[in-house]
This record gives sequence, C-alpha cells and structure tokens, in this order.
Amino acid sequence: MFETYEEAQYVDSAPAYTDSLIAVVIVLVAVAVLLYHGLIRPRGRGRALLLLTAPPRAITRIGEMVPPIGFFVAGLVESLLLVSLLVTLLLPGSSGIVSLSVVGFWLSVGRVALWVALLFAIATLVQAWMVYTFCHPDQISIWWVDYQILLIIAANTLLLPLLLRLFTPMSASVLIALSGGLYVVYRILLCYREIRIFSHLRHYPLHIILYLCACEIGPLLYLLRVASHSVNQ
Repeated sequence: MFETYEEAQYVDSAPAYTDSLIAVVIVLVAVAVLLYHGLIRPRGRGRALLLLTAPPRAITRIGEMVPPIGFFVAGLVESLLLVSLLVTLLLPGSSGIVSLSVVGFWLSVGRVALWVALLFAIATLVQAWMVYTFCHPDQISIWWVDYQILLIIAANTLLLPLLLRLFTPMSASVLIALSGGLYVVYRILLCYREIRIFSHLRHYPLHIILYLCACEIGPLLYLLRVASHSVNQ
C-alpha cells in the first residue's frame, strides 16, 4: 500500500523530449557564443560588427570586415532551429506537445522549421527585389551583409525567451510579448540601416512610406493579431 501511495504522489511530469531539448538548447547557446566571438574579433583592419554602424563611405572596405561564409551558414541554420523551437513551445496549442514522444516533438519542430524557412525565403526575396530595383550594386553588397548579420543577432536574442520558457514558470503571453518586442527592435534597426546605406532614398519619401506600409507595418499588424489570438487561446 505504501509503494502504491508513493507511486501516485511522485510521478515524473517532465515530457519525454525534455532531455534532448535541453541538450539542443545548450548547443545553441554554445554556437551563439561562437557567433558573437566571430563578430567582435579583429579581422584585417576592422571588425565585422562595425558593419552595423559603417557609413556608406566604408563600402570600399567591406571585404576587410565580412566574416567567412561558414559564419553565415552556421548562423542561419542555428537561427532557424532556435526560432522554430521557440515558436513550437509558444504555439496556441503548445500544451498538447507535453504528451508527445521524442520523435513526435522533433517532427513538430521540423514542420515549424519548414514554415519559418518558407517565410524567411519570401521576405528575403521581397527585400532583395526592392533593393536590386532601386539601389546601386555597391550599396547592395553592404546591405546583404548587414541584413544577414542583423538577422543572426536578432534570432539569437530569442535565446532569452526560450530559456525563460524552459526554466521558469513565466506565462506564454509574457514571452510572446517579449519576443514581439525584440522583433520590433530588429525591424527598426534594419530600417535604420537601409535608410542609412541607401541615403538617396531620403529624397523619395513616398518610396519609404510605401516600403514601411508593405514590409514593416503590415506584417507587424498581422503578427500582433496572431499573437493576440494566441494569448486569448
């Protein structure tokens, strides 16, 4: 009778995938540290992080500051996995993933990753179409590097809400608001860099207004609607 009572009182409530999830998150944190080290370490006569504050006249020195191709490959793959994990854990029906097996959970993460990759590809194509249509090739080079570096940095800031989700009882609504705030800051920085790099667009305010409505304000309102729906669930 005592053993039956003990078994009823002490049941392991952790999902089956918890160990693998924590192991993957530890790897993501380690990769993030290496990526930031790659951004701030000296390379040539400059640092890669200086690209985010470089004026247009620094375009001729872009080759001295650009990280190797492995940095971008590792950063984009790590960012995709990180965002997919956070979205999976914050989905409206995320309470249901507790009952998933290890394979079931990672299949869910994989499906989310496909959607995130598709949305990223569409957003990048739209941005590239606008840039290649209205801007000079030399400016496009520094924009591509800035775009990817800012994306990797922004994705890695999501480690904070991901860790809070795993190791604290903080509600999903607060974490969604925190993630949304980080996303807004990222888009503001991206807009600032684009206007700074493509300085000639300052003479065409209508283009800037159309860009902000189509690529910034519209998607943000849609995300806010999705987030509010998730919280109400």
